Amino acid sequence: LKQSSLPVPNFTPQAGDEVVLNYLYDRSLIIAPNAEVYNQVVEVFSNITFVHPDLVGAMLSMDYKPNPSQDDFRRACALNAAGLIFIALDGKSMFVDCGSFSILKSFKSGQIAQYHLPFYTRVRDINTVFWKLDGEHINNYDKYYRFLLNTDENTGKIESAK
Repeated sequence: LKQSSLPVPNFTPQAGDEVVLNYLYDRSLIIAPNAEVYNQVVEVFSNITFVHPDLVGAMLSMDYKPNPSQDDFRRACALNAAGLIFIALDGKSMFVDCGSFSILKSFKSGQIAQYHLPFYTRVRDINTVFWKLDGEHINNYDKYYRFLLNTDENTGKIESAK
């Protein structure tokens, strides 16, 4: 908690303590390139509750952020009580941990013909403002998200992912 007035517990783990693994792994953000892929993913993974991408799109629109960062996704996960992010790329899809951005499970997937940037959402015009130096639009969906996941050979500057 970001509250300095609350007491901070000072204890260490002991025998008999319970550990909760995969906390909130039944809720996931979904980053899909278009409505067709979004609908396929939601249908295939019916045991997961997907947070609608419009919620994340609205957050980005309010922040004038057309290029979401790992921190933006972490914030969206915290606001929506999600532990996972599902990211669909061309030829590969994966579940990613919200906190660490580690790839937990990847799948071979089909080719993508059409992209909606920065991802599928019904929120129109996620724009930037001139004073945000890091507010560039994404030009290449796959390259950008591979860069965020550190799965691209090119791990140089963020400009290389646009």
